[in-house]
Amino acid sequence: MKPSTWNDDASADRLPEGSPEHLQTFFTDSVGCLRGLYQRYGPLVAFSKGSQRIIFASTPETNGLLFRNPGVFHSLGFVSGPKNSSQRRLGNGMFNLNGARHKQHRRLMLPLFQKEMLDSYREPLGELTDRMLDGWQYERQYDLLAEIKELARSITIRLLFGLEDFALAASIDAIFEQWLEMNHHVAFQSMLPVEPPSESYERMLLSAQAMEKLIGTLVAEREQAPPGPDVLALLLRARDAGAISTVDVLAEATHLFNAAYHTTTYAMTWTLFLLAQHPVEMSRVYEELSAGPGASFPLLDRCIKESMRLLPPVVYFARSNVEPFALGAHHLSPGTLLVGSHYVTHRLPDLYSDPERFMPDRWLSADPGVYGYIPFGGGARMCVGAAFAQVIFETCLSQILRRFRLAVVPGARIDRKCSLTLGPRWGIPVTVHRPDRQYACAPVAGDIHEMVALPTASKRAAAA
Repeated sequence: MKPSTWNDDASADRLPEGSPEHLQTFFTDSVGCLRGLYQRYGPLVAFSKGSQRIIFASTPETNGLLFRNPGVFHSLGFVSGPKNSSQRRLGNGMFNLNGARHKQHRRLMLPLFQKEMLDSYREPLGELTDRMLDGWQYERQYDLLAEIKELARSITIRLLFGLEDFALAASIDAIFEQWLEMNHHVAFQSMLPVEPPSESYERMLLSAQAMEKLIGTLVAEREQAPPGPDVLALLLRARDAGAISTVDVLAEATHLFNAAYHTTTYAMTWTLFLLAQHPVEMSRVYEELSAGPGASFPLLDRCIKESMRLLPPVVYFARSNVEPFALGAHHLSPGTLLVGSHYVTHRLPDLYSDPERFMPDRWLSADPGVYGYIPFGGGARMCVGAAFAQVIFETCLSQILRRFRLAVVPGARIDRKCSLTLGPRWGIPVTVHRPDRQYACAPVAGDIHEMVALPTASKRAAAA
């Protein structure tokens, strides 16, 4: 990606107007589109459709403007949908809310993500991870994405929703993926000068109806279960106290499912893939994990951080200004849509040397600033569960990597599937072995090579 950044001086130049042809892939391949826009136009580019204006801007400076001014730049989450529709009701969660209601809902959740509560999650996280690993057999092939999905669903349904209905979680997942993708399509169809996939709006509304019904079943099950410290129980107590409504509970449960399950699945899957394909780093991580109880894992933490830089589970965020605002020399009329991209920011060569290489030790000295590394967003809307996610990553990944050596199946095709989120399209086939430390990079195909500069397939880290 070319080294171009935005600042007040550079913004005096005329804001580039993009050609609609360069947006054709946004609905089906957001990462490829966002990457291409930056390569063609640099840090700022605008498109128009009638009176609607949309600006793509993905530098730390513009990220900071959008994150630091939540009163001016409102979050655009899921599509609102028609009045009295499931789609409209499910939009009442934190991702869609702004102002006082957003603060109220955020304050409700914060107590469950404090250090004392986070520490209490480690034991059940370990139990759920071991349950998955106990089913693995040496020299067998598994789809890593499917396995981690099941683990993440179990974590979400037990720790956040206080239930054991893993089959219900799987049913929600099946609908949720389609609903999320359709929201990505519909959110931009009236703003971009290109046509989205057909029937997206109708499919979104049908998916929302199915989602609301399943989430309603989940909430009803939690109402019948014993009291507990989980997020859903907290929301129900807040509802009973009159602080929020039943619609709010359903919406927040839907949004939590996305935040706690969907993105966590992709973050863990990509991290395991990158470690399997980087034998030198994986060998070092295993050495670290072999330390005694109570040890910290700074190298594993750097690997997780680097994975979320290269392959962030969420690839863009959208804001709309509710009052006039100056973006450098550019004056934005109210209602302008601004799209920032984690994926693009995390690859700016001014911030990161060799930006497409997996280099965990870069974090020993790298300092991209507050808004140069944003896997969990930033400002007042930073992901409320960020610390919880870190506990999940460290606990689950350390257990997996201690017990098994993962080897990507040679010749596997690793392609991306990306709308708002970024995951492997076809899964990731791996063979699991004893932790014999015979780590090696496997040759793989697919557009993963557009995103990560993988080592040569012959590279190996021999057992010590």
